[in-house]
Amino acid sequence: MSELRKQPSYARLTDYLESMIAAGSYKTGDRLPPLRRLAAEFGLNLDTTRRGIWHLRDKGLLECRRGDGVYVNGHRHSPDGREKIAMMILMERPFSTYVGHVMQGIQEEAQSLGITLEIHPANYHAVSREQLLSLVDGCDGLLLLGNFDLWMKEIHVPVPVVGVEMHRNYNGAVSTLSLDPVRAAELAGDFFRARKIRHVAIWSNRTPLHDFRAERFREYWTAGGGEVRFRHVEERGLLLHDDPAIGYFFTGGSCANEFAVCYHTRTGRTLIDDYAAVALDGKSFLVPGFEPMNNIYPEWPETGRIALHELLRRIRIPGASSLRLYCDVKYQPVK
Repeated sequence: MSELRKQPSYARLTDYLESMIAAGSYKTGDRLPPLRRLAAEFGLNLDTTRRGIWHLRDKGLLECRRGDGVYVNGHRHSPDGREKIAMMILMERPFSTYVGHVMQGIQEEAQSLGITLEIHPANYHAVSREQLLSLVDGCDGLLLLGNFDLWMKEIHVPVPVVGVEMHRNYNGAVSTLSLDPVRAAELAGDFFRARKIRHVAIWSNRTPLHDFRAERFREYWTAGGGEVRFRHVEERGLLLHDDPAIGYFFTGGSCANEFAVCYHTRTGRTLIDDYAAVALDGKSFLVPGFEPMNNIYPEWPETGRIALHELLRRIRIPGASSLRLYCDVKYQPVK
């Protein structure tokens, strides 16, 4: 299991704010919540929270106005370069997502390489084929951030495409990038074996990516003699009737949080206090207000950098084949 790198005590706060600025959830000129509210949300004292804000101020992302609060300076724009890339971001829940952290890595790498980015937020079912073609007009490539393959039946654009946290590759038209489901299954297996769990319930959202993760864990766990059962998010009420000796594997952080909130509401207890549970993607560590959960997840900013370089490879080598790429993951328990 991975050792955590030593970080400043305000790192979770600054990572979150920077990712939300990168994704456009906090826009230029927006005023941040008061320091006391931020401190409470991230479990920090006021002095530590203030140092985190100063850190982002020194990076040019925030402006501290005496007596008036803290304001967003805006995105770090890339200078014009050889390539111009369109980026569509699935932001149905902009403050509850890993997407901003991926964006942070993409923007930093684009800036260092002189790549121009055009950012387009989107919601499910909100983009037609004509709009997609218009979006890539004048661009060299397209980055898709989020589970767009849940509802996009086809992607026909005249430029290379890379999808982050997507599984369908549209007959080789799209390179896909997500966390490594095989390594995640191994780490989850270590987690359950350490707790002498043999029977695991797999809880998943109904998306191509989450179903793929669930199947990889099922194959790994049953090959070692373990037992599994599949359930989906609509069945979350059944959790209350399960044997505490059963473990829980959640294929995504939002799914895990829905169950944990439901359990807390009905019992007054924290889910992981009563069950051996682990989730993929790390949202409970990235998003304030999420229920505590053991997690397996990648370094999301690094995932963004990898996605950008895969798109550049396909842009710069005409006709290059698409790839399925998987990022290494780490296990992080609730402290």
